[in-house]
Amino acid sequence: MSCFHPTSPTETLRWRSAGWSGRRAGFISLPMTLHPQIAAFAAQLDDLSRLLRAQGARPWADRIDLIQRAVADSNYAGVTRFLEMFEGEAGFADLTLSDEAADAALSECRAAALAMAQRLAREEG
Repeated sequence: MSCFHPTSPTETLRWRSAGWSGRRAGFISLPMTLHPQIAAFAAQLDDLSRLLRAQGARPWADRIDLIQRAVADSNYAGVTRFLEMFEGEAGFADLTLSDEAADAALSECRAAALAMAQRLAREEG
């Protein structure tokens, strides 16, 4: 069973105004609860982005932020984009940070995010 929803991440409830006053129907948008695995992956991506940004790797952090937003919106394309970052030379897997402790944290966070993405990809496929 897929963890991703084919619809947008919010459910829209229609509320019709009473009477015939000619007012348009109002819309209330309620947030949808994410599947726990998707929520965990989105949180991991957020941690990864914060680490990269703190270490001055802004281009990578910006890419992760875009992916994180897609995942948080239950958009499977975010998983695909994250996995694509590991392909080819000079990919995300080759990124190192100058600070030794930060680089160790990056390796750990990146490995956890990759494992989550691969698990989601297997379940989706």
